[in-house]
Amino acid sequence: MDEAKIISIREELEAELSWRENELKLLKNQLVKIQSNKEQNIYRKSLVVMLYAHYEGFCNFAFQTYVMAINEEKLLRKQVNNYLAAASMHQEFTLFENEEYKEKQFKKIFGQKPPEDRKLFKLSKRKYLLDALEDFLDQIMIIPDKVVNTESNLRPLVLKKLLYSLGLPENSFSRYEANITELVNTRNAISHGQKRDGVDGSTFERLEKTTRDINNAIIILIYDALRKKLYLKDSSVVFT
Repeated sequence: MDEAKIISIREELEAELSWRENELKLLKNQLVKIQSNKEQNIYRKSLVVMLYAHYEGFCNFAFQTYVMAINEEKLLRKQVNNYLAAASMHQEFTLFENEEYKEKQFKKIFGQKPPEDRKLFKLSKRKYLLDALEDFLDQIMIIPDKVVNTESNLRPLVLKKLLYSLGLPENSFSRYEANITELVNTRNAISHGQKRDGVDGSTFERLEKTTRDINNAIIILIYDALRKKLYLKDSSVVFT
């Protein structure tokens, strides 16, 4: 992937983050029209819900952009790291893991009603996988969209699972775990009617800063991953 494309992707991510932050700023500016602190606290509940929506929405957009950028390279599975190669073989592995699947060669040897021998069946499937593996690895890799799954509740563990699935350093955001947990818990408490008194100004400012830091860190992570070609199998560059 050439440098111009990588820079273009970073600019696209920054533009995406910019409109989200501007929208939140527009809503936040309405606070000056509310006279009482009590009503301001209640209004901030909607700001926290929007803040979380932009955090999850941006995260989804950013990693989908990363996936699309790699897909556009039309790399062979044998060229990419094993995380991405495995993610691109979801259909093949699902078929392989299906207990009802009867591999063609197995039928050819034993007929349409092969013996009910689970050990022999497993051996047949494993042989099929080994026979087909070279062909699978020589195919162009396409990472499916479903690999990027924020689970509508983007807690630290979900974010770590997402990073792991894409072959990215899974502890990239460990320093933000407590802050992410606070954001998700506050959003959920609001949605469940547990914060009737609202959110005070200092709490919201802390959540807003945390979200901004995380979103910017996501941009840097993706930019570095593309620049250092961490999606490739033979990438020897280590994150620092």
